[in-house]
Amino acid sequence: MHKLKRDVYSVLNDAGFKHNQRKTVIRGPGTRRIILGMLVDGPAPTLQRAYKENIRLHLHYLSSPAFGPAHHALARKTGVSALYHHVRGLIGWAQQVEPTFGQQALEQFVSVNWPPIQPRRIESDWGD
Repeated sequence: MHKLKRDVYSVLNDAGFKHNQRKTVIRGPGTRRIILGMLVDGPAPTLQRAYKENIRLHLHYLSSPAFGPAHHALARKTGVSALYHHVRGLIGWAQQVEPTFGQQALEQFVSVNWPPIQPRRIESDWGD
């Protein structure tokens, strides 16, 4: 095992990379392998259950007539525009990793009754 580690480190160093010993772990068979938030121990990468639940939670509150985008953003201490882009980014990653789940989430996201988001007017001295 130590020879394998040395060989991998050698290849990384030759390519101009430096390994991070704190993040380098060799795991045995049967353990979960997670890279960039994806489970990679199966035939194809999948999203972690917690990641999908986070998207579902956002979509639940955004779609709920009792909450909606404004109340959900307020509860998270952020703006509606920031929340829109945050959730859209989560869904974008989901579309890349699990296209079916990502597409379903996007369809629900698009159906949310978003308030109009107006850009802030910038005053200028040029008489605009």
